Amino acid sequence: MIYAYGCLSTAKIPLSNNTEQVQKTGSYKRLVEELSYLNIHDYQEHIYFDIVQGSYKKRRKLIELLDMLGSNDCILIKDIVSLGTTKEEIAKNYRAIYDKKIGLFIPDEERTKAPAPLSTCDMFLVFDESTDINEKMSFISQIDKIKTKQGRTKKDADPDFVKVYWLYQNFFIKDTDAYDNLLFKMDRKTFQKIGKEYEQTPEYLEALEEQEKLYHISEKPQRYGRPPEIFSDLQESVKSGKVSTLDQAINLAPKGQINDIDLMRYTLKILNGKKGLAAALAKYSSTEEAEELTKGIIKI
Repeated sequence: MIYAYGCLSTAKIPLSNNTEQVQKTGSYKRLVEELSYLNIHDYQEHIYFDIVQGSYKKRRKLIELLDMLGSNDCILIKDIVSLGTTKEEIAKNYRAIYDKKIGLFIPDEERTKAPAPLSTCDMFLVFDESTDINEKMSFISQIDKIKTKQGRTKKDADPDFVKVYWLYQNFFIKDTDAYDNLLFKMDRKTFQKIGKEYEQTPEYLEALEEQEKLYHISEKPQRYGRPPEIFSDLQESVKSGKVSTLDQAINLAPKGQINDIDLMRYTLKILNGKKGLAAALAKYSSTEEAEELTKGIIKI
């Protein structure tokens, strides 16, 4: 049987009762993708995930896996760093997995289903008895720098990012408060990149409907980025002066090719341009609602 293991070093997620927060991280989602690629879809039963932080470094889930699994089993990790935050910790855990003859599968970067060099199983996910453990351990000892999530810029749409993202899209906060606030700090490019990735998820569509009910977000322009290519005809018509009213713009908007709420938001963005963005920020960021929603999030 194959199981997946992951670990994050972060103070943003509690050490216990953290299932929902963990499942929203990019690291967890990557394990889901890898298991799906191997035709394993009941992923919740097959993923074990640790959170370590500060002086707390115990990997309870990994210990649980090692106690449970045997020579007919295999552990999938996204990369060797999943096993530790130092070379010594990686080597210790790697050796413990090897000594129990549990296969270790690290997917290759080409996604060919073949194991990467530090794997200790064959392409059938069976422990490879011919593994040269001394060669593997030597390679691990030469790792120069271990990258962890601790102290690193956020890289996925976790709950804090999502909270700030919707405050931003509703024009309750300024651009600078979106990128640098009490929850995180990142540059504009990173914020927009994570935002674009989030917008491709089912969670985004669910949240979008909720934002419409709460804050009528369809009445506000999409805040950043270029409109999708499907809006090219509308853009040209506005640019040439053929379209100047919302009714005219809606008639040219690509209905049926994008959800209705974002259809309106991109249409407003194209029609009103930068002036429309500035007007929306002035209108919504100074409200009592904005002040209440941003408490404990934006810097004063």
